[in-house]
Amino acid sequence: KLCANVGDVVALVGRWKHDLKYGRQFAVDSLSYDLPETTEGLVQYLARHPAFTGIGEITARKIVTYAASAANLDRIIRQDLEELHRQLRIPRATLESLREAWIANSAENEVRSYLAGFGLTPHQVETLLKTFGNSIVGVLRNDPYQLIRYVDGYGFKRVDKIARAMGTPKDHAGRIAAGLLYVVGEEIAGGHTWINGADLIDKGNELLLLDTLDSRDVIRSAGERLLQDGALVADGNAVALPAMLEAERLIQRTLATHAWVERPLGTRGLIEQLNARQVDALHRALRCTIALVSGAAGTGKTFVLARVARAFRDAGLRVALCSPTGKAAKRIEETLRAQGLDLEARTIHRLLGYDGQRFRRPSVSEPFYFSDDPDVEPDPPYDAVLVDEVSMVDVPLMAALLARIDFDRTRLVLVGDHNQLPPVGPGNVLRDLIAHRLVPTVVLETVE
Repeated sequence: KLCANVGDVVALVGRWKHDLKYGRQFAVDSLSYDLPETTEGLVQYLARHPAFTGIGEITARKIVTYAASAANLDRIIRQDLEELHRQLRIPRATLESLREAWIANSAENEVRSYLAGFGLTPHQVETLLKTFGNSIVGVLRNDPYQLIRYVDGYGFKRVDKIARAMGTPKDHAGRIAAGLLYVVGEEIAGGHTWINGADLIDKGNELLLLDTLDSRDVIRSAGERLLQDGALVADGNAVALPAMLEAERLIQRTLATHAWVERPLGTRGLIEQLNARQVDALHRALRCTIALVSGAAGTGKTFVLARVARAFRDAGLRVALCSPTGKAAKRIEETLRAQGLDLEARTIHRLLGYDGQRFRRPSVSEPFYFSDDPDVEPDPPYDAVLVDEVSMVDVPLMAALLARIDFDRTRLVLVGDHNQLPPVGPGNVLRDLIAHRLVPTVVLETVE
């Protein structure tokens, strides 16, 4: 696709044709820009583009400063390298290589130097060019805040600084939308899954600093457009990202459907040395499809977990033992081994086959390969999943786990201390499960 704005000076390549309705038309095949490149943009382009070997930032700055303009730079590189060699003492071989690469890339020199002015790496420039072609300049001139969507590491504040230096007005629609999404993202980074609509407007107003008396109305209208477009969603007064709301709804739906379904197993020989509360926890864990055991350190959570795991094993069930972190998984594995239970513990991410971008396992009740190597044995299906240290599990991870369990076959036992600090990620799953009685729960209170 092509994009250009009123006032842009562009070079169009294409052909004339006659349209029966509109008459003579020019069919555009490609577009390039005659850009007013900044000195810094040219410097960064020469210094960072891999085609210009031997040109570091110091040499690039000397060349651009000497040329004084983009047009003069093009003339010197093409026609008078001897002048650069004589005036700047740059080796001839380096300059010959520069001219060869400059001419080879001349069709995109202006675009690349413009993008380099944003501080983009060559890889990031290539990504944008593959997405938009040379019309990326028109796209960014129209809305520079689109960089946030397409370039990793370019958040609102970084792009805003560049855009404002380019003259983008404070009340630019893209700026306000990006600012509101940034506020919601900051709430998520702070551990929240949503923000009150009024607070979103207030914080957006503080961030954007619009120079109008009706700034809150302008921001409110921008927020309503984001809701209409689906970039944000609302549930009452709560405003959230769509993925976060869906994660919370998935957790609620799954627990409401399966948590209270009973599938009892016997407890013969397992209740010795347990106090009354611990026996209650054991019964819940062996009776319900989903159960939660919580309590402070020393109340016997791990002791109960070991009895649950033993009961599942004695019943012929295949058990998966997991925790949110590798350290926690190693600790629970060693603790259970000391009690005579040889169970491998993994992180939840590994159990679900996380490959750095997505969870690959369709269900923990189905075989799963961790490798494409045909000689690697498949990971067998599981009948029960035991999760320790649930206080560290955030909303997205809990949703990912629940979405991949077939509760017609697999049981789930959650164990954690609700007195611990909430997870680093958004939400406070363990406390919410207890506070809203979403699953059969026993809280152990006696420290022994």
